[in-house]
This record gives sequence, C-alpha cells and structure tokens, in this order.
Amino acid sequence: EPTKAARELENFVEELSNWYVRRNRRRFWKEGNTLDKTAAYQTLYECLNSLSKMISPIAPFVGEWLYQKLNKVTGHDEESVHLSFFPTVEETAINKALEHKMDMARLISYVVLRIRNQIEMNVRQPLARIILPIKDESERQAIESVRDIILEEVNVKDIQFVDDDSGIVRKSAKPNYPVLGKRLGSKMKAVAAKVNQLDTDQITQFEKEGFIDLDVDDETIRIDSEGLEIIRTGLEGWTVETERGLSVAVDTDLSEELIQEGIAREFVNRVQNMRKEA
Repeated sequence: EPTKAARELENFVEELSNWYVRRNRRRFWKEGNTLDKTAAYQTLYECLNSLSKMISPIAPFVGEWLYQKLNKVTGHDEESVHLSFFPTVEETAINKALEHKMDMARLISYVVLRIRNQIEMNVRQPLARIILPIKDESERQAIESVRDIILEEVNVKDIQFVDDDSGIVRKSAKPNYPVLGKRLGSKMKAVAAKVNQLDTDQITQFEKEGFIDLDVDDETIRIDSEGLEIIRTGLEGWTVETERGLSVAVDTDLSEELIQEGIAREFVNRVQNMRKEA
C-alpha cells in the first residue's frame, strides 16, 4: 500500500529530525572524536542510508539525491540507490522496551507542550511539577527511566506519580450519542441519565475493563468503550489533558522564584538572538 508506506516514512522522518537529531545535538557538537559522538553520527548515517532506499520507489529523485550525498561523505562508490539492495529487518537491533520508554517520553512531552500552548505559557517559563495518574508499577518505571528527558524537554522541575483516583483529576462521563443512539433507540434517554450519574470509581472501573453494565428498566445494558466519552478536568491551579489513555496534570501556579527564573531565561534568549543578528 503506497499511501500507508508513505505515511510511515513521513512519521519516521518526523521522529528522526524533531526528536533524535534535536535531542542529541550535544552529542553531535561535542569536541573531539569520542566514541559517543561517533555512535551518534553512525546511527544517523544508518537511518539516512536506509531512508534513501526506502523512499526510492515513491520518491526516486529525492532517494537518489540523498543516497549520492551520503556516498560522497563516506567515500563509497555506489552507482545508484536503485541498484542497491532494499533494507531488511535486523531483529537483533529491535529493542521494544526502549521504544516504549521513548514513546512515553514523547507522549508526555507532547501533552505538556500542548497544555503550555493552550494557556499561552512560553516553554522558557519553568513550571513546578506535572502529576501523572498511572495505571500500574510497570508504567511508573517506564516513565521514571526517561524522567530527565521529559523534564528537560518541557522545562518542568519535577514529576510526581499518583493513583488514577487520587483527586488530582476529576472524571465525568457522557454518552457517545451517534454510537449509542443507533444501538439503543428509545432507551437512549434512560441510558444517558444513568451515564451522567456515574461516579469516579465506576468510571475508573470502566476504563480498566473496557465496558460497564447499566441496569435500565429491569434490563442490563452493556456499554463498551465506543459508547462513552470520558472527560477529565483538573482542580484549581491545574490543567489536565489526556492523550492515548494517559492523563497529564500540569501545575500552572507560578511562585516568585519560578517567575524570576523565567525572566532570566527570556533575557538570555534575547541576548543570544541579538548576538546572532550582530
């Protein structure tokens, strides 16, 4: 499927440029030829070399241009990307655990930055903490292993973990009328009333099991995950967003110390920009 392949390649380029390259700038720029610097460049080369071959069937000229640029740098004398072997999967290079950790880091960072954008708070303004209601210990450990990456990416001082029903996040449920209306017909109104009465414990149980049974007019009606929309809101001074089942609560209150640090960061940024323009 050309369209699916093209989208996967687009996502790969996005991750490579806006995550790997950006997050590893210090490794690329450090002085000397250290092992760590060489590893960073070698990884980037392998990615670009494989990318040039994978895009060649759908973007032949771009693939050829990239392939020849890499050959010029490395001193290889390959005739054409279209005469090279297509990349094969290296099972030994796949690390699902590491991929999951990085996915969590990117997901949490994305949600926090989205919240910053919503409340119009510049990334240079540090925040005190984010709180993550987590499902289990394995999820906590995965996030803990990439804590420093997340804190640096979103400019937050601390990450704290709480149970999903800790009170940081208020939950409510509302029916998905387009889905349930077709299924329930005249019973829709009674079911909607039951859904609106669900408490936090019931909603949490629904999220774990993927369904909930409601007693309506002496009949048990099962509602699955498509039938309900879960709404999360934060307490005063907090902003909560949810993405792919993960809730992130951001403490938006600013102490005087945080405000002063934000001013200092903004001042440094302005001076650096003036030096570049000079």
